[in-house]
Amino acid sequence: MLSPKLFLLLAFFALATALAAQRNNTGYVIAAAGDTLRGYFDFSRPGAASSTSLQVVFCNGKTGEMKKYAPFQIKGWKLDSDSIFNEAKVLRWEGAENGYGVFMRRISGRGGEIACYLYTDISGTLPRTIYYIEKEQKLYEVKGGKKFYTQLAELLKDSPEVSKKISERLYKGNKEKRLQDITRDYNSWFENQWN
Repeated sequence: MLSPKLFLLLAFFALATALAAQRNNTGYVIAAAGDTLRGYFDFSRPGAASSTSLQVVFCNGKTGEMKKYAPFQIKGWKLDSDSIFNEAKVLRWEGAENGYGVFMRRISGRGGEIACYLYTDISGTLPRTIYYIEKEQKLYEVKGGKKFYTQLAELLKDSPEVSKKISERLYKGNKEKRLQDITRDYNSWFENQWN
């Protein structure tokens, strides 16, 4: 049997651990109506952290209501400790009329003519990271290998200087860094077209 002091110490430790975990998971969701709700995310259930592309569990800080949100029940969500916003998007297979909602991590910052997203596909036995470029409200899956350069040079050919830099493989770093740099350069070029 536990002594009262040891029991209190263990209870205090458990409470402190739970509060620290909750504090690290604070953030907000943007409701479908556009309201910002502050609170914390619950990633405690098995597989919750890896399934955030399909749903999140959020506790409203004002009401204490715990609720599961799927894409398009909210516009998106963000952890305070993370610099990346997760947006609701529709994925459609090539030629398909209908798609399905997912949360994608917008890795290119806010605003701009094009955006870059990271999506974690958990439908297989292992999670798979897929990058997308959104241009003119259409998502394009970014291919790997040599196709990376030819696909993006073609997609962004309305900016001759960015397309040329892509073709000449002047963007360096891992795939995510190259996509962020390409997106930044294209958006800067596009913005300057109107000045």
